[in-house]
Amino acid sequence: MNNKICFAKELKNKIKRRAPIKAIGNWIFSVYSENTDDSFDGLLYHLMFIEEGKEFELSYQELEKIADDLIESELKNPDPLISKSATILDEKWIMCPDCIDAWESTSKTAMVICPKCNQLFHNPRFKKDG
Repeated sequence: MNNKICFAKELKNKIKRRAPIKAIGNWIFSVYSENTDDSFDGLLYHLMFIEEGKEFELSYQELEKIADDLIESELKNPDPLISKSATILDEKWIMCPDCIDAWESTSKTAMVICPKCNQLFHNPRFKKDG
């Protein structure tokens, strides 16, 4: 799955568990040190200092918004590395081609994430402009 989406989901999980901010900062540093996606470096670099002082401090709510915004931005555009698409079942439901789970979604974003297996797929409802 997309590195940014994996990062955002794990960040949301740590926030949900109320992991200490210092532990989140240390985890972000480890992600930064292993990251190979240049477009992701700036955000990781900024976030890994969250425990270094008041000027870098972020609340759980601010971190969750960053994670949500990151996921949303990654779902906006088709991912050329993903070949599979979810399947439309009816006007409200789509189905995962891998785990065959179905979920309610009227999203028009380019990509969707299966809530059961967490895999990323092309959204069959997405209509490219033009």
